[in-house]
Amino acid sequence: MYNSKFLTKFQIRNRKTYSTLVSNSIEVLKENDDHVSKNLSPFLSSTSRGFLPRIHPVLNIPNKYSILDEILNKMRWNQPDGSLGLIAKKQLSETIRHLPQYEVNDIDDKMVALALNRDYSFLTSAYLFEDCHHNYLNTKKIWFS
Repeated sequence: MYNSKFLTKFQIRNRKTYSTLVSNSIEVLKENDDHVSKNLSPFLSSTSRGFLPRIHPVLNIPNKYSILDEILNKMRWNQPDGSLGLIAKKQLSETIRHLPQYEVNDIDDKMVALALNRDYSFLTSAYLFEDCHHNYLNTKKIWFS
């Protein structure tokens, strides 16, 4: 389950860090390991997929989270029908205020938890992006320049 080739190459570069890595035991799935087991952490690396998810991610989150999914679909700048999305209309921040606080302690499927983590990460980034981008469009100034 551990990729000794990586650690050997790493050892050549930095002996002190190598000893720390070995003592912390980096877990890397090999080709013949069970990649689809729901008992494994979704954050493992593998020799076949590297740092990509070890199995294909969940694309459709459960209906319980339909409001979150709807906001994610409507937030993109240009919608598939040609209309402007929530970010373009500067409505994402207001829309998020109506997002319910979901109970996530009852999630048993790690891949669903990972999908929700991904979706909330995109939503957080978009929330932060919205005001900054509209400010840039209005002023053509970048805050750090």
